[in-house]
Amino acid sequence: MPIKRFWLCFFSFTALLIATAADNSSLPFVSPMFSNNMVLQRGKPDAIWGWSKPGEVIKVEIAGHTAKAVADANGRWQAEMDPPAAGGPYTLKITGPDQTVEFHEVLVGDVWLCGGQSNMELGIGLVNNAAEEIKAANHPEIRLFLVNHKVSYSPAKVPDGTWIICSPQTISEGGWGGFSAVACFFGRRLQQDIHVPVGLIEDCVGGSLVESWMGPGTLHKVGGYDQNWMP
Repeated sequence: MPIKRFWLCFFSFTALLIATAADNSSLPFVSPMFSNNMVLQRGKPDAIWGWSKPGEVIKVEIAGHTAKAVADANGRWQAEMDPPAAGGPYTLKITGPDQTVEFHEVLVGDVWLCGGQSNMELGIGLVNNAAEEIKAANHPEIRLFLVNHKVSYSPAKVPDGTWIICSPQTISEGGWGGFSAVACFFGRRLQQDIHVPVGLIEDCVGGSLVESWMGPGTLHKVGGYDQNWMP
């Protein structure tokens, strides 16, 4: 390899490493997908992830259950841990070489992703008898996570949202008339029937196309969605 080309490749590679390190430094130690008041899925390993320095060992603990992970070359770590019995509340502790995070009021039950368009996004405050429905929404074993809108042309690493306890005060906040009415009614009936905590994740964009919810690999299999498919 000519000397000039060698040094050009060397400096390009070095610049890439510096840029990657700088980018990772802005990523959180633990993904915002996890917080106080969250629900972990029962009966199967739960993935917990975040970002740290490459090679660092991260330990995750909850009610005597532990798991470890090592941050990869990009700084991302992911631990898979068997959850404790359904119920709670539990405390989830995540420990790295330089920091420790604890999440409280964690429940274990069933977690549901409530995605779609405006019919799923329509909030509890816009239904018939909304005032009565909101007043009766005191369900401490139902937890809500509202994913706020964010335009992105690639998968977003960090969601914008946090877990809250279902109550008359929280259920009517944010979104289009509050938390998804469909999700709320579904979660309420489900929790009454199965008697375990329920986590509801609202990820809706009214009027969005179905292609927006599909990965690039799936779209390429369908065909007609290559880089220059637009007329």
